[in-house]
This record gives sequence, C-alpha cells and structure tokens, in this order.
Amino acid sequence: MIALSYRSRAKNPPRISRGPRSTLGLTSLLVLVLRLAGCSGPIEPTQQGLTGVWVGTASSTRLPLDSVHLVIVDSAGEVNGFGRMFPFNGLTHQDGGGTGDWDGVNLHLTLGDPFLAPFGWLALDLRLESDVLRGSTSDGTTAVFQRRIPAARGIQGRWVLSRTRGWPTSPRPEWVDTLQLLHDGRVSRRYMNSFCSGSSLATYRRTENRVTFEHMLFIPYPWNCGVEPYDTLIVTGSSLTRRIVLLGGGLAEEIYERR
Repeated sequence: MIALSYRSRAKNPPRISRGPRSTLGLTSLLVLVLRLAGCSGPIEPTQQGLTGVWVGTASSTRLPLDSVHLVIVDSAGEVNGFGRMFPFNGLTHQDGGGTGDWDGVNLHLTLGDPFLAPFGWLALDLRLESDVLRGSTSDGTTAVFQRRIPAARGIQGRWVLSRTRGWPTSPRPEWVDTLQLLHDGRVSRRYMNSFCSGSSLATYRRTENRVTFEHMLFIPYPWNCGVEPYDTLIVTGSSLTRRIVLLGGGLAEEIYERR
C-alpha cells in the first residue's frame, strides 16, 4: 500500500535565494536550511524581539502579492529570513529566502528566488514597533507585518515519533522524526529514514484538537525526505497523531509523544 499524501514526491518545488547579489547553490541552500532550523542544537526560546513568525501584507509592482508569511531569526546580529508569498492571482505560493541588516530597530531584508529574477525579489525596509513591523518595499509600497504567536495550550515542547499503526510493516522501520515547538510559533523538525535525513523550519497553529504545520523551508525531492509543505497532527490525549490514507482505503497513524 502507498500513502496518498505526506511522503509523496513534490512537484515543482519552490527554491530559495540568499538575495539579489548572490544565488544559492544546493550546498549553500542546505546550509541556510540547517541554520534556520537550528540543526546545530535546539532552537532557543526568545523574548520580544525580531525573531519569530510574522504575517502581513507587502507587495511591489514587479511582484504583486496578497499576503506574506515570514520567519525571521536574529542570531548574534546575523539576520536570516524566509518568506512564503501568496500572489493575488490565486496561483501557488512562492517561497523566498535571504539575509538582512538589523540595528535593533530597523530591518532591511531581501527575499528572493533566483529563477524568477528580476521579478521574484521582495526587498523590505521595516521598523519594529512593539509587535508590528511597519515600512515599505523597495518601490515604496506599504508593508505591515503583525507578530503571530500561536495559542499553544500545552503543546509546546519536544515531540518524538514513538510508534506507528496500520502500515504494511508496523512499526515502520528506520524512520526517526522529532518536532520541537516553541512559544513564538516556530517549529524545528529533524527526520531520518533509510534513504535520507534532514532538518526543516516550520510554523504552527492550533485550532481545537488539530495542530497545523507550514514547512517554510521546503527543499526539492529527494533532500526533503518526502516531507510535505503542509501537515496536520491531531491532539489525542497526551499524544500528537498524524493520520494517512493509504492507497486501497487503509488508514495509517504516526504517533508522537513528549520526550
């Protein structure tokens, strides 16, 4: 049996760039992914500041957008950012990454996709005002972002895939998966199976008994180990459960517990 979702091969995966002055090769792309995901160690909780998840509006004449989701990480003065940009035309989102300059109040951040240049760049000049980043794009269009902190209600912390049910071979062999949920809306995910391993950065939101993840750093197959850009886990008591419909109508479950 084959899962209809979750571990499928991605079609037309988005790519990321460091900025208009340089283009990321695969090695540099993976370095940025690991840095933002905190692969060298657990990502640390932060107080009010620049690091976190931001949602708002920003557009330009070259890149008309409806909304933008940002993850910004300020680590010892080095600012890295990643954005998921949603166009007005309703087509699929565009992902872009890059670096920025930050003086404690003002932020200059450029997100881009080298394959869409010069139309794929979004340059932002923003000022931090409490929980709002306010400013403009490079062509003078207004840009406003609000900090998004999820209503976590007891799900923050480290979760490890502990058991599976319903797979043809259960427990599923050689699959290790760890999620670390922070109060500021970021998720560090590390995974390993029989053919690849990796780390990714995501955001999360909780609604009722479901936790929805948006994987911001979505890299091409096969380096993403089949991780989808969007994922949903169900809160079942003290566990988080992913339910997967298998080809043929069966149902598999992957269950995460606190460790």
